[in-house]
Amino acid sequence: MLFLRYFLCLFVAYSLVQAEPFKPEAPAGLFATAKPVTTLTLQEAIEIALQNKPNLQAYKHAIEASKAKGMQVWADYLPQVGLTTNISQGLAQGDPQTNITLDAQQLVYTFAGPIEKYKMAKKQTNIVELSSDKDKKAVRNAVEAAFLECWKVQRQQATVLALHQSSTVTYQKQAHANKLQLLDKNEWLKSNTDHAQNLALIDNYYQGVELTQKKLEFFMGQPIDLALTKLEKPTSTPGKKQHILTLALEWQAPEAIKPLPLTTYYKCAMKSREELKIADKNVGVAKDQVYIAQRSNLPRLDVVASTGYQSRESTAVSVLVGNMGSLPARNFYSFGARVTWPIFNGLLNDYIEKEAHATMLKEILTKDQALQDIKLAVDTAYYALNQTLITIKAKKIDLIYTRNNLKLKKLQFKVGDISKIELDAAVTEWERAEYAWLDLVTDAAIKERNLAFACGYPQELS
Repeated sequence: MLFLRYFLCLFVAYSLVQAEPFKPEAPAGLFATAKPVTTLTLQEAIEIALQNKPNLQAYKHAIEASKAKGMQVWADYLPQVGLTTNISQGLAQGDPQTNITLDAQQLVYTFAGPIEKYKMAKKQTNIVELSSDKDKKAVRNAVEAAFLECWKVQRQQATVLALHQSSTVTYQKQAHANKLQLLDKNEWLKSNTDHAQNLALIDNYYQGVELTQKKLEFFMGQPIDLALTKLEKPTSTPGKKQHILTLALEWQAPEAIKPLPLTTYYKCAMKSREELKIADKNVGVAKDQVYIAQRSNLPRLDVVASTGYQSRESTAVSVLVGNMGSLPARNFYSFGARVTWPIFNGLLNDYIEKEAHATMLKEILTKDQALQDIKLAVDTAYYALNQTLITIKAKKIDLIYTRNNLKLKKLQFKVGDISKIELDAAVTEWERAEYAWLDLVTDAAIKERNLAFACGYPQELS
């Protein structure tokens, strides 16, 4: 019996050794309900926004309306045909009189004719099309900025979690050391200040996550979900529970941004900005209006023709005497040419000409103002980008120093030269530096896109 018990104990021990090690399952709320992660590129986000924005869709109908308005002017070159009929009866008439007239008119020549009006209408259609292109570029710029902000949020997530962990561990160790009176007052105050700054940075991150996503949703015109791990609020401040989001943004940060000479950006803006093209078209429309108003005082030549039927007249006297055929019914027709010359129409055309001339001068000045505004926009975007690039150079040196310092602290801790508290402080410093670096890289990319937008997104900058 004793031997049997010994054998059973050996068998159970062997079974436990050979069994699979226990693997704890992930919390059900963390990954179990997560949807498959899909990706979204910057170009895809822009295309979705261009398809969904209602104001851009409205331009399609505005262009159709403008084209239809332009075709209306050709109606003058087609025959104008009208039918007039009336029935009348005087006091002395026994029966009503019926008149039917068919008139036709064909324009032969006019100095302010349909061709000039069609050219003006075509320019107006071009203005609507250019306005559509301008708004598309504005939407593109807004989507680029919102997309890059969301991309930054996703990339900073791991840094934020690591920063929170290292800052909390460091603070707890410093608090324990302070209880043991191993820290002087200044060191303890500095520890409190550093921890408070870290928590403020993390709180700002959480506050910005939802707003950043809502901005991208607004500019894209549809709801989205960012692929972020479920995160809990790191501080005691109550907040909304974060969802499990399922959209990963794909974008490759450029290795280095090298601005071109400022004059190159000026040339691109002069060539590509829709505001200047619209100003040119407005000046052209105003000149056409002056031309048409000046020639509206000149003659117009038409060919006219008419035919009709007029019933006989029967007076009360003719009815009494029985003479019904004295005024027989008749058919008639006429054909000829008509010259219309508005010699004086109350100075209407003169005032129209003055209005058109004043409008032309206004549009010329508006174009000059647009040139100045565009130049200022290019200058602002160019120097803002350069300032950020200078900051990046300095921050890169700081980032390298922080990384090397962390490597050194790890070696010192390994050989026992420093405590774990000093190592944790170096880790926290590195996490903060990496977080700030992502901020700068994203800011530089956004400002580069702003500069391209200020130049009208020319091909060489797109």
